[in-house]
Amino acid sequence: MGDVSKLPKWAQDHIRHLEMTIQRHEERINELSSIFPDTNVKVTQHHIYPDVTLPPDSSVDFYMGESRERYRDMLTVKHDSNCPGWLDLHGSNGRLIVAASSSNSFRVRIADL
Repeated sequence: MGDVSKLPKWAQDHIRHLEMTIQRHEERINELSSIFPDTNVKVTQHHIYPDVTLPPDSSVDFYMGESRERYRDMLTVKHDSNCPGWLDLHGSNGRLIVAASSSNSFRVRIADL
C-alpha cells in the first residue's frame, strides 16, 4: 500500500480497518483450506483462491447442464482411499462418453447433454 499519511485521519483509519479485515479473511481462508491435511481429496483453484482440502474419500459433484437440480445432469467424481489408483465417475442422468485427449488425459461428458 502506498503512503497514506497525508490522507485525512478518517481515511487512514478506514484503510487500516480494511487492511485488518483483509488479513483476518486471508487467515480464515488459509485455516479453512487446510482443515483436512491428510485427505486424498483437494479442490484446486489454479491460483485464484487457495486450494481447499475436503474430508477423506469425499465425492465432488459437477453440474454438467443448465440445471442446478441435484441428481440431474450431474457428474460425481470420487476417489476411495481403499482403492488406490482408481477414480470413480458416476453420471446421474445418461451414459458417460469418455474420449482420450492424450496419453495421460481424457474428457468425460454425459451423452444426453
